Amino acid sequence: MKYVYNILIVISPNLFWGILSFILNTNRIYINIDYFFPVLLYIYGRKTWAIVFFIFLNFFDFVNIFSQIFPFIRFGDLIYLVKFSLLSSWINFLIPVFFLFFICTYFALLNMLTLKIKKVFIFLIFNILLFLLVIQNYFFDIESNRLWKNDSKYIVQSQLLNAYELRSDGFIQGFSIEGDAFNDIKLKSASEDLFQVDDKRNKILLIVNESWGRALDSSINIDIVSDIIKNNLVEYYALSAMNVNGFTINAEIRELCQKDLKHFNLKNQIKGFENCLPNIYKKKGYHTYAMHGATGAMYDRKYWYPKAGFDALIFRDTVNNLNSRCYSFPGFCDRDLNQFVANAFREKNVFFYWLTLNTHVNYDLNDLKKDHFNCAKYNIENNSSSCRNLKLQKQFFYYLGELIVKPEMKGVDVIVVGDHEAPTYGENKTVFFENQVSILKFKVK
Repeated sequence: MKYVYNILIVISPNLFWGILSFILNTNRIYINIDYFFPVLLYIYGRKTWAIVFFIFLNFFDFVNIFSQIFPFIRFGDLIYLVKFSLLSSWINFLIPVFFLFFICTYFALLNMLTLKIKKVFIFLIFNILLFLLVIQNYFFDIESNRLWKNDSKYIVQSQLLNAYELRSDGFIQGFSIEGDAFNDIKLKSASEDLFQVDDKRNKILLIVNESWGRALDSSINIDIVSDIIKNNLVEYYALSAMNVNGFTINAEIRELCQKDLKHFNLKNQIKGFENCLPNIYKKKGYHTYAMHGATGAMYDRKYWYPKAGFDALIFRDTVNNLNSRCYSFPGFCDRDLNQFVANAFREKNVFFYWLTLNTHVNYDLNDLKKDHFNCAKYNIENNSSSCRNLKLQKQFFYYLGELIVKPEMKGVDVIVVGDHEAPTYGENKTVFFENQVSILKFKVK
C-alpha cells in the first residue's frame, strides 16, 4: 500500500489525458514521461515551478489531441480554432472545466502525499520507463508520428520532444520561409485546357484527389473509376496519367496556377495569383468555390485561396451544422460534402474546386463505409496500405457517382486528378508507379 501513492501521482496525468483521448477517439501514447519532472520539482520544494511546468506540459498533451481534430500549422491559428471548437460542440465547453478541476485535484493530492512519496521509488519508475523508451525507439519498428496523428502504439514517449520534432520538420518549416514563393517555371497540369475559357463550358468541377496514384495493373485503374465510366449520365470520359512531384500543396498550385513552389509560405505571398484559374473565371463572371474538409488554417488555405480568386470557401471551420468526422486526416468526410457541390451548381457559370481528404495516408478504414474493391482479386495483401488506399479511392468514386446523378449536375465538366503518388511507407513498390498520378476527365449529360 505504501507504493500506491507513488504510482497514483505518476499515472494521474496520463490517466486524465488517456480517458479524454479515448472519449474523443484520438491517439495518444500510454505514458508521457515528462510528468515526472514537475513531481520531482514539487517534492524538492520548488512548488511554484512545479505547477507552472506541469501546466506547460499539459498544454502539449492538449495540442496533441486537439490537432487530431482541428489540425493547424501555425500556433497563431490555435486561438481561432479553439474558439471555433467551442462553437462547434457544447461538449467542448466542458473540457476546460474538467481540466481546471483536474489541476486543482492533482496538486491538492500531491500536497497531501508529499511526505508519503518515496523519492527513490519515483526515480526507479522513471529509470525503468526511460529504459523502455530506449528499447522501444531503437529495437522496434513503429511508424513515425505525423502532425495530425500520433502513433498510439508507443508505450512511453516525451510529448514535449515529440512536439518539437514534429514542428521542426523541414516540410513544416517551409511555411515560415520569407520571400517570393513562386518559381518562374510553368508546370504541366491536368487542368491545362481550363486556362482557355470556353463559353460552352459554363459549369466546371475540378477535383484534386488526395493520394490517387496510378496502379501498375491497368485493370485496377479501370476498377477504381468504374462507378463513373459505367454511369449512363456520363457523356464521355478519358482516363490517363502524368508524372508529378511534391506534396499536396504543390499539386494545388500546379492545377490552379500551373506554377512551381520554392517554399510553402503562401500566407504572405502577394503577387503571382493573378492568372490562377479561379481569378480567370471570376473575371469572366463565374461564381468561384473552393472546398476542403479540413480546417482553413491547415496549410494556410484560408489565406491564399481568396488571393487565388475563390469567393466562397467551404472548410471544416466555416460550416457549423454538419455532423461529420473522418480520420485518415481530421476533418469532414468527403461523402458528406456532395450537398455543397450540388447546391453550388444550381447557379449558372460556376467554377468549383474540391480538394479531397479521406484518402490521405494512413488510409484509415474507419472512413470506409462502402467496401467495393476486392484486393485479393489483384493479389494485393488485404492489410496493406496499398489495399486500404484502393478501397478508399473506390469509395470516393462511388460517392462521386451518386453526386453526378443529381439534377443540379447536368452539363458539368469534371476533371479529377491525383495530387501525388499514393504513399505506401514501409512496403515494397509493387502496386503503384512512382511519381505518377491518375487523371479522369468526363462530362455529365
